[in-house]
Amino acid sequence: MSRNFKGFALLCLLLALTSCAAPVRLPTEEGPVVYDSQPAVVALLSDAERETGAGDLDRAAAALERALRIDPGDAMAWHQLAKLRLQQGAINEAISLANKSTQLANDTPALQRANWRLVADAYDEKGDTAKARRARERAFGN
Repeated sequence: MSRNFKGFALLCLLLALTSCAAPVRLPTEEGPVVYDSQPAVVALLSDAERETGAGDLDRAAAALERALRIDPGDAMAWHQLAKLRLQQGAINEAISLANKSTQLANDTPALQRANWRLVADAYDEKGDTAKARRARERAFGN
């Protein structure tokens, strides 16, 4: 076997292994949410959580944005970015990002509820109590 073929075969194997989804447990207000995500995305979500804890919201946002470039369909990454944007005072963006996460989280009701609570909190921040109430009703199934 040629060296080029062995190198190519190893590269294909590495790509296959790193692109496999892995189960992830992330905390939400509802309790832990378990879902599948790519290992690189999981690492970036962890980085973002660490940066948020250290108070570096800009670095946390950069990690989440990188995660979304890797997997734009990752509902948890959209949720985490929505939470971060709400912390940063970008209320309309937080609502939009949480709505995107909700659309992608079809098979994760706990994450959908967490998104609706985040939307309710954002509308509270805006002073729109009627929309906040409706979002809470969606979160709690009323």
